[in-house]
Amino acid sequence: MNTNNTNFDTIEAYLFGQLPEAEKAAFEAQLAQNPELAQELKLQQAEHQAMQLLRRQEMRRQMEAWKAESANESITAPAAPALKVSFKRVLQIAAAACALLLVGYFGFLRKPAFNTLEYADTMYPKAAVTTARGQGATPNQAIEQAKQAIQDKQYDQALAQLAAIPADNAEAEIVPLLQGDCYYFKRDYQQALSLFEAQQKAANEKIQQQAEYRTLMVWLAQGKQKEAPFQALLNKILNTQGHFNKAAAQELQQKLK
Repeated sequence: MNTNNTNFDTIEAYLFGQLPEAEKAAFEAQLAQNPELAQELKLQQAEHQAMQLLRRQEMRRQMEAWKAESANESITAPAAPALKVSFKRVLQIAAAACALLLVGYFGFLRKPAFNTLEYADTMYPKAAVTTARGQGATPNQAIEQAKQAIQDKQYDQALAQLAAIPADNAEAEIVPLLQGDCYYFKRDYQQALSLFEAQQKAANEKIQQQAEYRTLMVWLAQGKQKEAPFQALLNKILNTQGHFNKAAAQELQQKLK
């Protein structure tokens, strides 16, 4: 039995060919990077095959039983009760159909409360926030262009723009966060994590906190919400007074209960 229900809906859609091409490509990229998810896909696929086999075997057994019963009744039963025999068979067929429906119902009843990848994408920050810009200062054009490229899902373009921003730029502190955002949506989770984990050691507290929450989202997208590092970081955010992403972490905590 499949014990990890986290990505049930996505796997179901994938197995039945219901994922849009972009989501299918992203899911297959995730499969290549996540052995646990790949194993979950195999188990869920095996469950479907086993369920289909059981249904076919049960229907074949029922049909053989009815055929044998019909043959016996045609020999031993008088002509008058023919209507009664027919009604009995109808009841048998109805009972078997109900049993099959129940098997299918309970097979799909264990769907998870939510899909972690979809939730992580929904709760993922729209853009990193700088604390270097003074009140009323004009936004840095290169940074804003990169942010717009990310919103337009032009991640390679955004990465090229970010790479060209000099280190002495007034808003350069958020460049690694924005780069990590690009890698997150490209489903290159390892590259995103390396950037976010490094930024958790930044001198700027707000940059640290934004990096912490992004790290949490990367782990969530990979279905690692039950692992100790995830729980430790979630608790840290929840217990940090005035944390930049505390409200979102509180909502996540409720969702995981």
